[in-house]
Amino acid sequence: QRGVLAVRLIPAKRPSEIWPAFGTTEVTMLPRHLRNHLWAMPENELLVLATICKLLNPVNVFEFGTFTGGSTLAIAANTPSDTEIITLDIPPEERRSHRTGVGSDIPFDYVIGESYLGTRYESKISSIRCNATAFDPTPYQGKMDLVFIDADHTYSFASNDTQNAIKMLSPNGVILWHDYRWDDDTPECVGVTHCVNEFHQQHKGCIEILGTRFAVYQNSQWSESLSESSCQPRPVEAEV
Repeated sequence: QRGVLAVRLIPAKRPSEIWPAFGTTEVTMLPRHLRNHLWAMPENELLVLATICKLLNPVNVFEFGTFTGGSTLAIAANTPSDTEIITLDIPPEERRSHRTGVGSDIPFDYVIGESYLGTRYESKISSIRCNATAFDPTPYQGKMDLVFIDADHTYSFASNDTQNAIKMLSPNGVILWHDYRWDDDTPECVGVTHCVNEFHQQHKGCIEILGTRFAVYQNSQWSESLSESSCQPRPVEAEV
């Protein structure tokens, strides 16, 4: 049976409408950005992530969901040399017991951060191995210029990561979610859609980035033309 589980309720904008210099910004991409796993972010979205980082110029970055580190490398290669990046991933010993959004464990092994290991960008990155539900954001409160959320897409986990993100955000900080829009073969990502919709209802300021699966929020008001733009609800279907 198929049913409408989520409706994308936030305004949708092209990247250049959010960041006018988006289309002409030069970024750094490495051969290691070639997709190395089905769960890894595809190259076109790594390019978008890299461009956003170049434009935001963040000093402190926190990432929920390292996986093989492709996104971490994109962030590190396109931020200033003194940027500090902290990236969190579930400990390897918990992969088999962790229940994902599709009701299974993580059925394969991978090297956390292998994409950035051994590169000149590795020194900018600190890795935390911790279940996100046990993570304490207190040491980072109010310090993060960018928080990127791309871990477990189940609603409870996406919501937990988002609640921690808002606590860590600096006065002009940005939250970026992956998989607000999702493909038919990944219906568990509906949890991210629900989470971002809910967050937007509470805080406003969320925007879906057209042509990608990203949604973005800035911890200061967007220009009126962005924050108050109208949008038509866009239904999303998933197996139920």
